[in-house]
Amino acid sequence: MATTHRFWKHETRGEIFAVRMTMDGVLTGVCGPLHHSSVYDRILPDFEYDSGEDLDWLIDNNGRFRVYDPQR
Repeated sequence: MATTHRFWKHETRGEIFAVRMTMDGVLTGVCGPLHHSSVYDRILPDFEYDSGEDLDWLIDNNGRFRVYDPQR
């Protein structure tokens, strides 16, 4: 199954997470919250993604996140 990876930032808390999802947008894994230095030092596919409780929490709260581009 092909996947894509993105950084997501919580809109009110400012926490940054790495997310893994299918090409059609189904969330399949999460890593975080991350230290800000990790956002620049790591390549997204290399994170250890969790598909348990943390992923369930992210799915339940995904409306509180936006895609984060560390290059901005």
